Amino acid sequence: MSSTTLPGEFSSSHQESESMDSALSGALVKALEVLGSLKLTCVMFALSMVIVFVGSLAQSRRDVWQVMEQYFRTWVAKVDVQDLFPPSMFSPLAQRYEVEDFGAMIASKLGPFQSLPFPGGWTIGLIMLINLTAAHSLKFKVRARGLKLAAGIVLTALGMLLTYAVVVTGNMQMGVDFGENTLLSKESIWFLMLGGLGIAGIAAVASALMSASMGPLSRWFLGGIGALLLTVAIVFLIGGENARLNLSNMRILWQLLKGGACALVLLLGSNLLFDKRGGIAVLHFGVALLMISELQVGIQAKENMLSLVEGETSSFVRDIRVRELAIISQRADNKDEVVAVAESRLEDAASYASSSEDDAEKNDRAGGPILPEQVIELEKLPFDIAVRRFYRNSTQRAVLPDDEMRLPSGLGKFSVAKQLPPVTGMEETSDTSAVYVDLLEKGSQKVIQSMLVSQNASELRGVPLAETATVDGKEYQFYLRFQRSYQPYSVKLIDVSRTNYIGTTTPRDYRSVIQITEPGSDKMEEFSVWMNNPLRFKGETFYQTGHQDLGAGKEMTTLSVVNNQGWMLPYIACMIAMFGMFAQFGQTLFRFLDRAVRSPELATVPSSATV
Repeated sequence: MSSTTLPGEFSSSHQESESMDSALSGALVKALEVLGSLKLTCVMFALSMVIVFVGSLAQSRRDVWQVMEQYFRTWVAKVDVQDLFPPSMFSPLAQRYEVEDFGAMIASKLGPFQSLPFPGGWTIGLIMLINLTAAHSLKFKVRARGLKLAAGIVLTALGMLLTYAVVVTGNMQMGVDFGENTLLSKESIWFLMLGGLGIAGIAAVASALMSASMGPLSRWFLGGIGALLLTVAIVFLIGGENARLNLSNMRILWQLLKGGACALVLLLGSNLLFDKRGGIAVLHFGVALLMISELQVGIQAKENMLSLVEGETSSFVRDIRVRELAIISQRADNKDEVVAVAESRLEDAASYASSSEDDAEKNDRAGGPILPEQVIELEKLPFDIAVRRFYRNSTQRAVLPDDEMRLPSGLGKFSVAKQLPPVTGMEETSDTSAVYVDLLEKGSQKVIQSMLVSQNASELRGVPLAETATVDGKEYQFYLRFQRSYQPYSVKLIDVSRTNYIGTTTPRDYRSVIQITEPGSDKMEEFSVWMNNPLRFKGETFYQTGHQDLGAGKEMTTLSVVNNQGWMLPYIACMIAMFGMFAQFGQTLFRFLDRAVRSPELATVPSSATV
């Protein structure tokens, strides 16, 4: 077989290929060095300190959930300049300049620079995660070979699978008590913990007595730890029932034991792969898992409230951070048809309404002109709505003759909504919203009716009061309420009780007995939920959060309903980080103790030294 390529040409082509591969490899290493640099780590830590500081100050003006969304659970945060000047801290300056809010005065002078872009919490977290991964890829080399390498890979993979299994099975738990909510009984979990302490203590003492490579100080230190663990196990064992943890603490112990099992397997695999640096690799993996957990919570987790009066049944939960304008009509089969307009759409439409000095140009007053941006089209209804004003937090007062928002009918005929500052993160209440809307004919945009819809009247009274309108012979009811999410089950409150500390009115315990029924099933399951003892059902967790005595023999309970598929991740991540920290610092300590024995001058301060 003949070829037209000369040997010299082949050699030159081969060298060019190697040179290109070397250049690509060098560029990759350089990029990893930049991404994994300590300088980038320090910058990200500094930025995180700034965003945490500003977010803390912002809670003096807004609710904690709004602050979370604006500063932390976002890629780009918009820092409001007035957030840097909390009213309580700058009240002397406000008095000096004779203004109500010093921060608002400063912001008004900055014009378009009232909000400044800044890396959000998710951006900082992602860069820190990339920085951590890049640093490990450069500085952590796999030292194992042959069978040791294979064993390390298998154990690490097994630890990953075990971690995944613990997270998944955590969402399969049902009920409150042990046996329902865990794989083991509380007695089995307690003895498993004691067995773990005993085995760890015996292993530590045996290593101290039998290891030939350890110095005397290391032996004494390790033996002392082993003796302490054995003593604790024996004391708990002798103490019997009186020494055991209560039910809520035992449940947390069970989660930590599962996280500890994952951490132990990962640590064994990491030590085989990375030798003396296995502990720090596991430590950093635990930190990364915590960061991933926060991202998962921000994207997927949902938290709602369920309020029930004794004997009442409900199939929906409410998000008290968000509101919706519900428009309800009755169908031919006597069932309600609901069209819900989200708070974000109401707020966005109201933001286009201008308040001009000329009454004829005011888009935010009753009877004023309407901008297209104020209109929200409702496809399922024979009318659209235009938003005049939306107040996130408000109160109501009696209408006066010269009020520009006086309406000819409904609540707005007797009452006017007055805007209040939003509830802050330092208060335990929630905002009470109000909205002024016009009903518009489709096409012509002619105003059919104007109304004031108040959350106080719609939802927060003993008897909800709706605003009504009749369009094309059909009646529609309007409610401004907390956003509702309907569940694939119904919950009935059987009983709720409150126990106070003796001689005080301070609550010691709230306890609710609820009955859950799934559609299409005659099976009704009854559960008790009390403080620090949540109910897990179908991937959701019910926490007892409140109680209210309504009088006349009626009581109301408030349950927090949380859907968080990754609720086990923080437990596992903390145990992984703890195991890695103990392993890494333990190795460092033992090396120091051994060096101190071999070279005593390293552990003593020279007599000539001065302070």
